[in-house]
Amino acid sequence: MRKILLISWGLLFLSFESSSQSLVTDRPDQTESSFAVGVGKLQIESGFLMEFIGEGDIERHIIAPSTLLRFGVLNHLEIRVVNQLDNLAIDDLELGFKIEMFDCNLFSTKAAFLSHVVLPTGSDTVSDGELIIINKLCFSHEVNNKIELGYNIGYDYTVNYIGDLNYSIALSMELSENIAVYLEPYGEIVKIESLLSSINTGVTYLFNNNFQLDSSFGIGINHTFRYISFGLSWRVG
Repeated sequence: MRKILLISWGLLFLSFESSSQSLVTDRPDQTESSFAVGVGKLQIESGFLMEFIGEGDIERHIIAPSTLLRFGVLNHLEIRVVNQLDNLAIDDLELGFKIEMFDCNLFSTKAAFLSHVVLPTGSDTVSDGELIIINKLCFSHEVNNKIELGYNIGYDYTVNYIGDLNYSIALSMELSENIAVYLEPYGEIVKIESLLSSINTGVTYLFNNNFQLDSSFGIGINHTFRYISFGLSWRVG
């Protein structure tokens, strides 16, 4: 299955940030875009995800719905709320923001900073039970009017935990005005010592400037893991 995934998409990596697609989303890939939602706009990004972890006694998670709300409060600044159900249990609530830092002509580079606070508000079966801080630097480069490279570097930590480093590199290609595909290696360095690497791919279909459907699936490279996801993004206001 890994060979099929790698050969199928070849060299197409990217996040959904192409300038010709006016709706810029933070799903379905792992890479957060370097764009904030416009002032007064509400963007709803929601989906269904099923993942399987391990071998033999497989751990299964059905995460549905998983919803990200993004609202533009100022130019280049959005506030964010994330919540989801994990196997029908309420997961921890995330509150955060994304701010665009700069946009320069050198390699068509855009950059943003994202931060979330994860509050231990979820059910006992799925809650982490403590406050978690998520931080990411988000970059993108427009290769041409069809291809764009996006990547994130992040660090998540708590008061009592050394934390995890994480990364993602996504390269996407527009196949038409409505259809785009991507391929994305990503992973995390748990406790800054143990690397878990994965890869995923997917497709989006843009119905109009305010509504998009997506589908994606991914697998672990050096660990046993797989998932499949379907979702939608809708901008109002």
